[in-house]
Amino acid sequence: MGREEVNFVSGFHLKCARQAVASGDFSKARYEYRRSVNVLKNNNVSDPALFAEYEEFVKRDPYFEKLANVFIAGIRDNPGIMQSDIFLMDITKDWGEKYGLGKSVEPIDKKYFFDFAEKLGYITTQSDGKDKRIFVVG
Repeated sequence: MGREEVNFVSGFHLKCARQAVASGDFSKARYEYRRSVNVLKNNNVSDPALFAEYEEFVKRDPYFEKLANVFIAGIRDNPGIMQSDIFLMDITKDWGEKYGLGKSVEPIDKKYFFDFAEKLGYITTQSDGKDKRIFVVG
């Protein structure tokens, strides 16, 4: 994809994300922000303003907060758990029922949490070979 096409496609998804936020459809907004950012990342294009806008959206996203509550509780009970182990877990069964998520947690949801959790100060990580140990902040 050429730079012009990348910007057009990313811009289209960004417009859809903003419209979804305006209408209160956080699920669609989350999907469209992800698409907009991924188009850029997959084509080695950086847009700090878009990334910052997406991060601000995440801070207001009620689903991210629900995910964070479940993941933080699970990590707090298992300090130093390997990130790869979390990706292998059935979060819905292992933590979701225990901590009250009430929704199936898909791999994309895990990625969504980990893409922002450290930036937003929920967790810290320590490298352990090719993997990371995860700890709750505070």
